[in-house]
Amino acid sequence: MGVTREIADFILRLRVRDIPERTRELAKGFLLDGLGVTLAGSTEKGSRILQAHLKEADGKKEASVLGTSLRLPAHMAALAPGFDAVVPRPGGKLQPLHALYSRACLAAIEHCLQEGERKADAFLSAVSVRHVEDEEIAPLDPQWRSFFNVNSRDDLAQAQVVLLSSAAGSTAT
Repeated sequence: MGVTREIADFILRLRVRDIPERTRELAKGFLLDGLGVTLAGSTEKGSRILQAHLKEADGKKEASVLGTSLRLPAHMAALAPGFDAVVPRPGGKLQPLHALYSRACLAAIEHCLQEGERKADAFLSAVSVRHVEDEEIAPLDPQWRSFFNVNSRDDLAQAQVVLLSSAAGSTAT
């Protein structure tokens, strides 16, 4: 029997009465704390920016985003549980500025800053990371436009072509 199956069987057999009272009380507090932080964070500017982007997601709207009226495809909601960070990695290249980070990352970020490390992804080796790979990105952004950078005049010219093509209803990249 695999570990996942073993854990699932344990959970199915577990009854509330089998959990010590103190553990149940702590769990209730943790759930309420988590819900409070989630709801409070949903009004922050960064959350609103992310929500605006996620509203454009295609697919069946089957998962609620707490603190908002937003609903997403279940596969998107399932990316983050159990991880401190969710980082896209299209073409094998990390995109730390397109990532989701939990507060659990703060200590690792602070440590890197204290050590003089300023690279945006320097702290990732110290936290639990869920990488979002090509096959997961493609259905949501087949042309990877989310990761396009404008670092030169040539990049700017290409971005203008893409923008004009999109405005005209074309699929040019």
